[in-house]
Amino acid sequence: MSEDLTKEQLAQHTVDSMDLATLKQCVYEQTLEVYDNSEEYYELSLEDYNKAFTFSTLTEAKSIVTEAIEQVGLDRDDLQAFIHQSCDGHQVAIYHGKAIEFCATQDTNDGEEWLEDCGSIVQDGDTFGSIACRIAFATLYVACETILEETLNEMEDA
Repeated sequence: MSEDLTKEQLAQHTVDSMDLATLKQCVYEQTLEVYDNSEEYYELSLEDYNKAFTFSTLTEAKSIVTEAIEQVGLDRDDLQAFIHQSCDGHQVAIYHGKAIEFCATQDTNDGEEWLEDCGSIVQDGDTFGSIACRIAFATLYVACETILEETLNEMEDA
């Protein structure tokens, strides 16, 4: 394998260059042939592929916090408002399918605990999808708040 690229980077390059029909066939066969610069190929299992392309709460939280700081500066109240709005409008907090997938693939313990501290995870009239959206929002929001706190502490220490 190329010394310069990880399996995940090779997978991303391969997937980016595939048409949809080819990608579907690779997923069906549960393997991807990943080529490096020497035209050698390596099979990438579907499990490795999923690791490379699965939504990451931590990565998304860092991205939201970075955007918040760029957009509103370092005022804590403005940052928290921006983060809340970003999480509330995020696809995992809006779309039931995305939220259900998120809850199935991410550690949602912190979000569930936060919701319990706020009163309850479930409200009258909830559907499975709306509960998943609420948990996904809370999990992403708590992750953002944690990253924000760490980032602001690091800036104060510097």
